Amino acid sequence: DLWDLSVSKTFKHFKKVVKKVVDSGARVIYMGTKPEPDTTSIHSDYEKYDAKIRALAAEYAVGTLAPTPSPTVSAGSGTP
Repeated sequence: DLWDLSVSKTFKHFKKVVKKVVDSGARVIYMGTKPEPDTTSIHSDYEKYDAKIRALAAEYAVGTLAPTPSPTVSAGSGTP
């Protein structure tokens, strides 16, 4: 969680989970973070985190990491 961990550490955890899911043959659909009024102090961290996840999804989509794409859905800014 970005309250307690850096963007890099949180993303590292996310990436491990995604790898386990994909290795099992399942697909991942990620719902992007949504800016909440109570978390304004870490909104920029969430934007960085979402950007890392979009980049990871792109790697999966082009087959660099796995044969199945991992779509993302933005819950906040409207950017996929």
